[in-house]
Amino acid sequence: MGALARITKVQVFIIAVVLLAIAAAGIWFGLIKPQQDALDAAKARYDAAYPGSTDEKKAEAQKDLKKAEQEVEVANAKWAVYDRKLMPNIDVSNFIHGSQQLWDEQILVLGPMVEKFLRADTRVEITQANIALPAPSTDPNMVNRKAFTFPLGTVTVQGTFQNIMAHVQRWNKFNRLVVADGLVLSGTSPRLTGTYSLTAYIFTHGDPSKAIQVPQATSGQGGFGGFGGPGGPPPGFEGGSGAPGDYPTRGQGGL
Repeated sequence: MGALARITKVQVFIIAVVLLAIAAAGIWFGLIKPQQDALDAAKARYDAAYPGSTDEKKAEAQKDLKKAEQEVEVANAKWAVYDRKLMPNIDVSNFIHGSQQLWDEQILVLGPMVEKFLRADTRVEITQANIALPAPSTDPNMVNRKAFTFPLGTVTVQGTFQNIMAHVQRWNKFNRLVVADGLVLSGTSPRLTGTYSLTAYIFTHGDPSKAIQVPQATSGQGGFGGFGGPGGPPPGFEGGSGAPGDYPTRGQGGL
């Protein structure tokens, strides 16, 4: 009965852990995007007030627009703190360069960094870590989005209640936005088993330029901009199979 009572207390505490982890994503999806949408709507109302409207309606539209601009400025200032701390530079103002930056992040940085951070916590025993990243897209136009979501897989650890909770909370100190979610506990205290999932969020930078038309590769020639053959990654990149722990690698040197 004592063990069951402890697990119940853990489940209550898990909610707080997850909320801490998703704070940065929540600021974007719950604050910045709605404020940006509100600004766009205010601009539309402002544009509709000219010409032909009364001075009173014009003044009202100007006040509405100014208020929306100020709210967006405040929201962006809050987000900038998380952006500087947690986001790699994926600049979508140039789709080809942005794609290369995203490839580097997926292939060389994020996966190995997650593994290293995970296994550096010696307070728990990691019994299973199904961490995998998808191979990067070879279409540079695919980088044209504000946010990327990468489900990384599941992790199972064993340890005391306190150590497992400290292990999950530790992801709040990771220098990318990785959410530890869905923690499930089992076993008998003091040695418990905890299983949770990891999801990475990457937000891009810059304003997208006109979409690049990818040329069709001819026989014996590379694809867009010489980035490799049709459907293939750029030279020196070898795609991973997507199996747990199998990241795409760069060249023969691995990660």
